[in-house]
Amino acid sequence: MAVKKTGYRKKKSSGKVPARKVPVPVVLWILVFIVLITSIFIIFPSVKKSRENFSENRFQTPEKPPAGQAVPEIAQRPGRETPSGAEGQSAVPPVTPPETPEETKPAGPEAAETEKPAETPVEVTQQPPTVPPVETRDRSVYFMQLDRNGTILQPVKVNRKLGVSSSPLQDSLNALFAGPTAEEKRSGLDSFIPQNSRILSIQIRDNTAFISFNEEFQWNPLGSEGIAAQLKQIVWTATEFPNVHNVQILINGKKIDFISENINIENPIGRQ
Repeated sequence: MAVKKTGYRKKKSSGKVPARKVPVPVVLWILVFIVLITSIFIIFPSVKKSRENFSENRFQTPEKPPAGQAVPEIAQRPGRETPSGAEGQSAVPPVTPPETPEETKPAGPEAAETEKPAETPVEVTQQPPTVPPVETRDRSVYFMQLDRNGTILQPVKVNRKLGVSSSPLQDSLNALFAGPTAEEKRSGLDSFIPQNSRILSIQIRDNTAFISFNEEFQWNPLGSEGIAAQLKQIVWTATEFPNVHNVQILINGKKIDFISENINIENPIGRQ
């Protein structure tokens, strides 16, 4: 049986690898990328340069025309007229600044608080506490009057202003022990109370003042004459009080017979 021959013939392989075709979209994207790069390096510098020129020309002052050359008139835009009597001035009306709105004041109790004027601080000067005046009273003490030769003559009364207290006799005797003032000494007054003498206690019973002294009271450097003078000063000062008629002298709270060889103080002593 005969085989029919067909027109199809098998091509022989030439040994070459057929080239792959690049897809069309990839080619388009490559072209777009090339165009972008070209525009960046060409168009951008020119735009930047034009912007710089514009900024320079903007702040550049126009050159003055040379002397004698007429200044060209600027054509006015239609619709704008130059006001009469304002030749050479701009026709633009002045711009008034916008009015600042008034601050709205709060109403009610808050408004009353904000409208109060600022209180000025008041300086308070602290005054020292007032000390009530001390009540005083005139008291009498006695010093001895001396003549020009220094002879003791008699007791002399002088006044002292002393504060009112519950022990006026004690206050008077303390003023006596303080001695006369300088002016009183110039007038011939002196005190014969021995130094370092102190009053230990005072009691008043049946119009008699029992006054106790320390031991220094019984030793007078002038002897009997000085002791007689000091006793007069004590007795006459104490008997200035109406409730004291005489004085009992005590030494350390005890009675003694004699304060000197011939001066007896065993009994109360009055003015002599």
